[in-house]
Order: sequence, then C-alpha cells, then structure tokens
Amino acid sequence: MLIFVEGPDGSGKTTLCKELIKAGAADVLITVPRGTKNQNDFYGLIKHSDHRIIFDRCFISDVVYRLWDNCKPDDMTLEDMLYVLHHNNCRMIFCDTDTAFDDAQSRGESFITNRKNHDIISNNYKTLQMMLRKFTKVPIMVYDRKFSDVSDVIKFIEKGGN
Repeated sequence: MLIFVEGPDGSGKTTLCKELIKAGAADVLITVPRGTKNQNDFYGLIKHSDHRIIFDRCFISDVVYRLWDNCKPDDMTLEDMLYVLHHNNCRMIFCDTDTAFDDAQSRGESFITNRKNHDIISNNYKTLQMMLRKFTKVPIMVYDRKFSDVSDVIKFIEKGGN
C-alpha cells in the first residue's frame, strides 16, 4: 500500500508521517523533497512492494508547485502518476490547517515567504484534491491536526473510503 501525505508548507505533513510510522501504520517513510528529479526511480522501487510505504510529499507536490511557479515539471508524466494511483492500493491524505502559513513561518521555513503565494498553493491542493475525488477511486482524507487525531488517520488507512 502507498500512503501519500500532501499539503502546503506548515500543514503538518512531516509530523503526521512520523506519528504514523511510530504507531506502526506504515513500514517505510520516504521523503520526497520539492524539486526532486527522477521521481520515477522512487515509484519504480515500490511498484510491487508488499510494505505500507508512506510518502512525505509525492508527485502531487510537483503538480501543485508547477501550477504556481510555472517551472518545468519533474520526470513523471500524468500517465505515470495515474498508473501509480490506479495500480498500488493507494491512500491520499491532504493536510490542511488555517494556521499553516503562520506555523511554517514560526518554524523558519523560508520557501514560501508571503501569504498570497501560500494561499495560491493551498488552493491548488484543494483543486487537485477535488479532481482526484471526481476522476479517480483513490480514497482521500483531509487531515487538520487541530481537529483530527492520528487514530482517525490510522482508521482511514485501514479501511479506505472517500
């Protein structure tokens, strides 16, 4: 199973991933930094894995951030992305909280430096989430660390569902 954790800077992705590993909800954590080239290598390694692999960011970030900065996409094509989603028993968790920008700034994250850009990126995630809900069968959960508990995420991973 592939578990993708996505969301804007400061939304709690890395913290959630670490908590899920600690709770035993996943076997392996792979962090895919923004701008990583050859992401196909990551997905090729896990294509036939029997492990529960959790990704702290994935190709979804590439789509969201390329819509924002209009730079060249990484190596995965849309067809590759859809193949991964369709053939790997996936779960998608979108982290979101109303204080994400302020939380990122207070931790010293410096990639997104103003609220306007953060809001654009956050809205891109929401749009992509809506598209995935409409056009794929991938189970999706929105996680707000202020209102949800890690146990809710574990139940979602176990049972799926939209």
